[in-house]
Amino acid sequence: MDLKLLGSSPWQWSITFAPEDSCFIGHFPAQPVVPGTYILALCMHCLHAITSCKTLAVERFSFLRFADPGAYVLSIIPDNNVFRCTLSQGALVFAQGSIALCV
Repeated sequence: MDLKLLGSSPWQWSITFAPEDSCFIGHFPAQPVVPGTYILALCMHCLHAITSCKTLAVERFSFLRFADPGAYVLSIIPDNNVFRCTLSQGALVFAQGSIALCV
């Protein structure tokens, strides 16, 4: 997996999943799909990198499409103590949800 900031904004990340990435081992070997827990963990990882908060709570998360190997954008939009996360390719949304700071 390749994870990079897009531009100078800490709120958008470029993520590329290669077919040989370890997240695909045993997760539909004939048709590799990024596990939903892995997508959620990436959101948490990026939020830990942006904020100093160690405790986060998932409020709601939906997986709308299977994410195959390829390039995606992870966008995080802050809204008070909640962060709206979206994994997309162009106009297609693959996962979206809200993660809150535990205060």
